[in-house]
Amino acid sequence: MRGLHAYSIVGAVLFVSVYCCFYGAQACLKEEREALLQLKDSINKHSNATYYVLEDWVGEDCCQWPAIICFSSSSRVIEIFLNSARDSSLGVWYPNATLFAQFKELESLDLSDNQIGGWVVLEGLCGLKNLLSLNLGDNKFEALPPCLLSNLSALEVLFLYGNYLKGDLPGLLKQCEKSRSRFFPFRLSDVEQTEVF
Repeated sequence: MRGLHAYSIVGAVLFVSVYCCFYGAQACLKEEREALLQLKDSINKHSNATYYVLEDWVGEDCCQWPAIICFSSSSRVIEIFLNSARDSSLGVWYPNATLFAQFKELESLDLSDNQIGGWVVLEGLCGLKNLLSLNLGDNKFEALPPCLLSNLSALEVLFLYGNYLKGDLPGLLKQCEKSRSRFFPFRLSDVEQTEVF
């Protein structure tokens, strides 16, 4: 009889564990969901156009939304894919860069082809300490703030193609290489430039 009771307890513990893992997982964090919804609202503000992925950003759990990936144990957002989300007829977009500070465990961010402009936007990304991959290609950036390369110590992949970068870009990249032995898989020829140096 004792053996049967022990098996019943083990079975109940297993059932509760499996149930919690598959059905009782936490939804995404409220502050991350609110930041994503604010980004969604600002992307195509003053336009009837809506990026098809953003239409499905509804409900309490942003971990279930398309273009968003969360870490399963913490329910924190770790990947955001907003490539080509902005209606190009709206012109340059200056998103509220402080919204990105909510994503404390973000590892991958794709903001390519969104007509983003302005140094302030990039400075807002400088606090993302866990960022491994950042795609800023096909936007309207003309310069990179020093903090972008110096503060993002985990960064392994950086895409800058299709921007209008000016200034001492090679000097900035050399400074970055000296400060840490991190490999950046891009070449200066990958960065389209106008008025080079």
